[in-house]
Amino acid sequence: YCFDGSGDEVQQNWETMTRVRMEYLPDEGPAGTGVRVAGLMYDGFLIEVEAIAVIAG
Repeated sequence: YCFDGSGDEVQQNWETMTRVRMEYLPDEGPAGTGVRVAGLMYDGFLIEVEAIAVIAG
């Protein structure tokens, strides 16, 4: 989630995102990681998802 803030704002925003994620994915849902970046791929984007999948067999 794209967020611009500092200090306590960052922690409050992270806690809000965690509550929402746990509401929809309560049973050991995916890991959440926050990193500071200059921006996302396109202006106006709020999230950017990168995933790797493995198909066993």
